[in-house]
Amino acid sequence: MIFAASSTAHGPRASRVWATILGVVGLVAAGAFPSSGVDTAAAAPTTKTITHGMASLGTVSATTASMLSDPEWWQCSGVLCVEEIWWGPDAAPQSTDIEMTTGGMWYAIYNDSWLALDPDSGDESPDPLVLTVEENTTGQPRSDTVTIVAGTYSIDIVVVQGPTTGPECASSYLCVSQAWWGPNALPQSIDLDITTGGVWSASTSESWLSVDPSSGVTEPDPFQVSVEENETNSPRSGTVTITGGTGSVDLLVYQGPAESPL
Repeated sequence: MIFAASSTAHGPRASRVWATILGVVGLVAAGAFPSSGVDTAAAAPTTKTITHGMASLGTVSATTASMLSDPEWWQCSGVLCVEEIWWGPDAAPQSTDIEMTTGGMWYAIYNDSWLALDPDSGDESPDPLVLTVEENTTGQPRSDTVTIVAGTYSIDIVVVQGPTTGPECASSYLCVSQAWWGPNALPQSIDLDITTGGVWSASTSESWLSVDPSSGVTEPDPFQVSVEENETNSPRSGTVTITGGTGSVDLLVYQGPAESPL
């Protein structure tokens, strides 16, 4: 479910949040999501009253600077640094811890009631920042953007939650252990279980997606799906289609961007 940007975001930040959301909408229009699409029904934003007075922000310590030097995990804007700017969970209710550093007071802006941040403001770096999603029962992917603000600096964390969890079956002949994967921008692989009664094959919609093996006459052990590094500043999506007998199962892969969309 994609919602409108919060009314508390103004000026350039509002434009950047809208750019991120419209990018997801563009992928939907291009057929990146299943034919049923993304639920675009509007919902009232979460009411958040945040009192903040920005103190002058200091510089990070040498230890923190060394820790933040790993470009694979950290995104920085001035003295504000966040470990991860993408999360692509499946439909199950779950949480993830995100490390964050800042030189002073900060607060977060987000729109949807199915997503929560704890804490959502403070006068020092949280230990840790816990991002939680409720179960997605809509049957459609949904997304929101969490904007972390510290003084004049800000970073977006994009959350895209899948519509499914657990095995997906085309028939008693063909089942796949999951139908959604939301990796970050790094090159990586995931092992899936395929249950089939005989001959099967797999294909991908995008060149940055690959499978191993791509076909067989027995159940693969394991069946591996891999993504190349996403070097762009935009999320991207693709589909792995596994076919066996007269049925097929689609694994929707939605990969995060290399950098926060600024």
